[in-house]
Amino acid sequence: MDDIKSAWDDFQKVPFPDELAIKEIDDVNIADIDSAAAGCIDTYLEKRKISENDCARILNECADDLNKVKNHYVGEEREYIEKLYKLILMVLKRVNH
Repeated sequence: MDDIKSAWDDFQKVPFPDELAIKEIDDVNIADIDSAAAGCIDTYLEKRKISENDCARILNECADDLNKVKNHYVGEEREYIEKLYKLILMVLKRVNH
Protein backbone atom coordinates (compact mmCIF):
# COMPACT_ATOMS: atom_id res chain seq x y z
CA MET A 1 0.00 0.00 0.00
CA ASP A 2 2.86 2.38 0.81
CA ASP A 3 4.12 2.27 -2.77
CA ILE A 4 0.70 3.28 -4.08
CA LYS A 5 0.32 6.02 -1.44
CA SER A 6 3.78 7.36 -2.27
CA ALA A 7 3.11 7.26 -6.03
CA TRP A 8 -0.27 8.95 -5.49
CA ASP A 9 1.27 11.68 -3.32
CA ASP A 10 3.92 12.32 -5.98
CA PHE A 11 1.34 12.32 -8.77
CA GLN A 12 -0.85 14.87 -7.02
CA LYS A 13 2.05 17.33 -7.07
CA VAL A 14 2.16 17.26 -10.88
CA PRO A 15 0.06 20.02 -12.43
CA PHE A 16 -2.63 18.94 -14.86
CA PRO A 17 -1.44 20.02 -18.33
CA ASP A 18 -3.68 22.70 -19.86
CA GLU A 19 -3.71 20.97 -23.24
CA LEU A 20 -5.35 17.88 -21.72
CA ALA A 21 -8.29 19.97 -20.54
CA ILE A 22 -9.24 20.95 -24.09
CA LYS A 23 -8.04 18.15 -26.34
CA GLU A 24 -10.05 14.96 -26.89
CA ILE A 25 -9.11 12.01 -29.06
CA ASP A 26 -11.66 9.33 -29.94
CA ASP A 27 -14.11 10.94 -27.48
CA VAL A 28 -11.69 10.27 -24.61
CA ASN A 29 -11.63 13.18 -22.18
CA ILE A 30 -8.48 12.97 -20.04
CA ALA A 31 -9.85 15.47 -17.50
CA ASP A 32 -12.86 13.20 -16.87
CA ILE A 33 -10.61 10.15 -16.58
CA ASP A 34 -8.31 12.00 -14.18
CA SER A 35 -11.24 12.96 -11.97
CA ALA A 36 -12.83 9.49 -11.97
CA ALA A 37 -9.51 7.77 -11.29
CA ALA A 38 -8.68 10.20 -8.48
CA GLY A 39 -11.92 9.40 -6.69
CA CYS A 40 -11.34 5.67 -6.95
CA ILE A 41 -7.70 5.87 -5.90
CA ASP A 42 -8.63 7.99 -2.89
CA THR A 43 -11.32 5.46 -2.00
CA TYR A 44 -8.83 2.61 -2.30
CA LEU A 45 -6.29 4.37 -0.07
CA GLU A 46 -8.93 5.18 2.56
CA LYS A 47 -10.65 1.79 2.68
CA ARG A 48 -7.77 -0.44 1.48
CA LYS A 49 -10.18 -1.97 -0.99
CA ILE A 50 -12.55 -0.98 -3.77
CA SER A 51 -15.82 -2.37 -4.99
CA GLU A 52 -15.51 -4.68 -7.99
CA ASN A 53 -18.78 -3.27 -9.34
CA ASP A 54 -17.83 0.37 -9.06
CA CYS A 55 -14.26 1.58 -8.76
CA ALA A 56 -12.59 -1.51 -10.18
CA ARG A 57 -14.77 -1.24 -13.28
CA ILE A 58 -14.15 2.49 -13.52
CA LEU A 59 -10.39 2.08 -13.17
CA ASN A 60 -10.36 -0.65 -15.81
CA GLU A 61 -12.27 1.62 -18.19
CA CYS A 62 -9.91 4.51 -17.42
CA ALA A 63 -6.87 2.32 -18.08
CA ASP A 64 -8.34 1.07 -21.35
CA ASP A 65 -9.11 4.61 -22.53
CA LEU A 66 -5.69 5.94 -21.55
CA ASN A 67 -3.97 3.06 -23.26
CA LYS A 68 -6.02 3.71 -26.40
CA VAL A 69 -5.05 7.38 -26.73
CA LYS A 70 -1.72 7.85 -24.94
CA ASN A 71 0.34 7.50 -28.11
CA HIS A 72 -1.45 10.52 -29.59
CA TYR A 73 0.11 12.82 -27.00
CA VAL A 74 3.68 14.06 -26.55
CA GLY A 75 5.71 15.93 -23.99
CA GLU A 76 4.24 16.78 -20.61
CA GLU A 77 0.78 15.63 -21.68
CA ARG A 78 2.12 12.16 -22.51
CA GLU A 79 4.15 12.03 -19.29
CA TYR A 80 1.08 12.92 -17.24
CA ILE A 81 -1.03 10.27 -18.95
CA GLU A 82 1.70 7.64 -18.51
CA LYS A 83 1.99 8.41 -14.79
CA LEU A 84 -1.77 8.21 -14.31
CA TYR A 85 -1.95 4.99 -16.33
CA LYS A 86 0.80 3.34 -14.27
CA LEU A 87 -0.84 4.43 -11.02
CA ILE A 88 -4.18 2.98 -12.09
CA LEU A 89 -2.46 -0.31 -13.00
CA MET A 90 -0.76 -0.42 -9.59
CA VAL A 91 -4.13 -0.17 -7.85
CA LEU A 92 -5.78 -2.72 -10.14
CA LYS A 93 -2.93 -5.17 -9.65
CA ARG A 94 -3.27 -4.87 -5.87
CA VAL A 95 -7.06 -5.23 -6.02
CA ASN A 96 -6.92 -8.26 -8.29
CA HIS A 97 -4.58 -10.18 -5.97
